[in-house]
Amino acid sequence: MIKLQKPRISDAPHIDISQSGHSRPVILKRLWGYCIIMLSLTSLYVCPAQSEQMQLTLNQALNKAITYNNDLKKASYTVTSSGISVNQAKSAFLPYVNAGAGWTGSLSGRQPVRSGSTSDINVSAGLTVFDGFSRTALLQNARSSYMANMSTMESQRQLVLYTVFSYYVQAALDSEVVRIQTENLNSQNKQLEQIEAYYKSGQKSLGDVLTQKATTAKAELSLVNAKLDYNVAKLTLVKYIGEDSLQNNIDVIITPFDTTHILLNVSQDTSITLSIDRRKDIEAQRHEIEAAEASIKSAKSSYWPTVALSAGASSSYSPYSPNSAVTQLSDKNLNASLGISLSVPIFDKFSAKYNVASAKVTRSREEDNLRELKRQVIYEIRDALLNYHAAEEQVRVTQTEVESAKQALDAVSARYEVGAATLTDLTISRSDYLTSLNDRAQAISTLALKTVAVGYYCGAIPEIIAYYDGTVK
Repeated sequence: MIKLQKPRISDAPHIDISQSGHSRPVILKRLWGYCIIMLSLTSLYVCPAQSEQMQLTLNQALNKAITYNNDLKKASYTVTSSGISVNQAKSAFLPYVNAGAGWTGSLSGRQPVRSGSTSDINVSAGLTVFDGFSRTALLQNARSSYMANMSTMESQRQLVLYTVFSYYVQAALDSEVVRIQTENLNSQNKQLEQIEAYYKSGQKSLGDVLTQKATTAKAELSLVNAKLDYNVAKLTLVKYIGEDSLQNNIDVIITPFDTTHILLNVSQDTSITLSIDRRKDIEAQRHEIEAAEASIKSAKSSYWPTVALSAGASSSYSPYSPNSAVTQLSDKNLNASLGISLSVPIFDKFSAKYNVASAKVTRSREEDNLRELKRQVIYEIRDALLNYHAAEEQVRVTQTEVESAKQALDAVSARYEVGAATLTDLTISRSDYLTSLNDRAQAISTLALKTVAVGYYCGAIPEIIAYYDGTVK
């Protein structure tokens, strides 16, 4: 065993002021300054700044995630890049124009040869008249890719809304569990005080007191665990949102919201028919097929001839010529040209054939992806509707469970007070009531999640979420 020994006064460091070279007032001032510094440093550790609590509503969480979520930012960057590709494809229809200038001089020994020194300028331009519709196909491909990326970004946006809503509902559920556990702990403490009073009056045994103390301690532990789950849920929410200010201040107050006022009255067939037209991932996949078809047209353009126009003008000037600069540039040395070229592919080592075949394979793969995606959508909608209707039943059943458990608890409590029931009966009844409260909170949260899940899989999540907390921007 390690024993802690209190230091003796004689062991403390001793300062002999009389032997110091400084006067007593100077030393006292220095000691006072050291004390102030130490107290200041100590206050930094003893009294850390408390984080300012921030109230975060559902609508605020959703809009912040749309602004700061990293995955959504990446999707927007992809859209911007594809927009640049569209402009680049459009520029292929424009002519090119080049201009140049130069100077040429000759040396003979150490002296330049004056007759060999000239300056020249030239301008050239060209325009592709026909290239087998290659530029048109490339522009169509770029536009289809841009539209596909736009639809993908919207699909990602809906996924972000759905994920944030799920995290928010989980945090709200954990907040409700904290409230339930807090009320349970208060009830257990009151029950303990009542049993202790009965024990002092001789009506209850010591065993009841000890048993109730253990039950109260267990309730306190449940509250600690519930608070931990609540804090972790808030941390998960603000991490996904991606805003730095929330990362530095995660003590967020989740505002409760009503999760029972949405009733979906749609059939499976209606949901499936509407979702095929509204799902942004299906829309994106259709644009991918359009882009693949444009790639086939671009590959087939190699079978066609290419027609191009060209024009150019050049002139030169020598300072040692007897003619003036204007005469040289505009008359004597001016040259102009205009041409048209025709290029016909004869044998390209089957390059065009292979490119067309590869593009067709890509189109077939994209069409298969669309069919598979539609099957996945049908499954997701049916599964979401089944879970939604089951969640409705769970809310109804758990409400009945809470009412029955509350009546049973009141009855057992009354019997226990008159000695007609044991503490075990009361503990079991209170535990059943606590379980029913947790079940109801879980059922209500599940109904909210399953409702939004139906909206997400049907491609209408913004409209569904708007019922809960206003319009999503």
